[in-house]
This record gives sequence, structure tokens and C-alpha cells, in this order.
Amino acid sequence: MLATALFWALGRLRALWALICEHPLPFACGGILLACVWFWNGEQSAKREVSLVRAALDSAHKASVAELTRATAERDAAIKHEKEQNDATDQRVAAARADDSRRLADYIGRLRAAEHQGDGGSLPPSGKANMAQGGNRPGSSAELDARLNADLEICTVNTRRLLEIHNEAVTDSPQSH
Repeated sequence: MLATALFWALGRLRALWALICEHPLPFACGGILLACVWFWNGEQSAKREVSLVRAALDSAHKASVAELTRATAERDAAIKHEKEQNDATDQRVAAARADDSRRLADYIGRLRAAEHQGDGGSLPPSGKANMAQGGNRPGSSAELDARLNADLEICTVNTRRLLEIHNEAVTDSPQSH
């Protein structure tokens, strides 16, 4: 049965080849027409794929631009917030330094008053009495006062800085959030 079907198919192919050889022009045009339809279908498929790729690229570009805009706005907000915090800290430090300077001046005034009253204040007596004491003490009270004022100012400023750094570290720590 298989052999008869095979012989029948082979007979039909021979008849088709004889027909093509007798009339080559209509079969050639038909072949060209089939090839054109096949290429046109491929072109349409390629155009669909290109439009899908372009749509995906446009979508990705829009998402990228939106993400960049969001990130830029977030960065600008963080910079603004940090600047506001720095300005507030600067204002607090300036106010605290003014208060510290006032307190330092009050402290030095109290020491001077205690010195003049003879309470044994911690500052040495000023004037010529200090100069006559010999080589164990500084040469002049003005020099000592200047050094003492400078040292107290440095201690006050450094203490204020350390307190501000400590306060910022405490408020920025993860446990405080």
C-alpha cells in the first residue's frame, strides 16, 4: 500500500514537471508572486517588531526621565533641608557663643572683684605689685590677663562645638528616629 501511494505521488510530480516545462511563463509568474507575498508578510512582521521595540524604548526613556526628575527633586530637597539645618545650627551656635562670651566676661569680672576685695581670687593682683614679686611669676598682669582671656575663650568655644556635635549626633542617631 505504501509502495502504491509512493508511485502515485511520483507520477503526479512527473506530470507537474511536464506541465511546468510546457508552460514556463505562468509558473514563473506564480512563483514570483508567491515569493513577493512571502517577503511582504516578512516585512509586515518586521515593521510590527520595530514598532514594539520603539514603544518599549520610548517607555523606558520616559521612565528614566521620570526617575531622574524624582531623584533630582529628592536631592534638591535633601540639600535644602541640610542647609536649613546648618543655618539653624549656625544661629544656635552664634546665640550660644554670645551668651558664653557674656558669661565669660561676667566670670572674669567676678574674679577681678574678688581680687580687689582681697578674697583670694584666682587671678594674680594686677599692676606693679605683680612685677615686683620676682622670677617665679609672669612679668605683667596685662600679659597674664590676655593669655587667661584667650585660654578661657578657646575653652568656651571648644566646649560649645563639642556640645553641638554631641547634640547633632544624638538627634541623627538611628535610635532617635
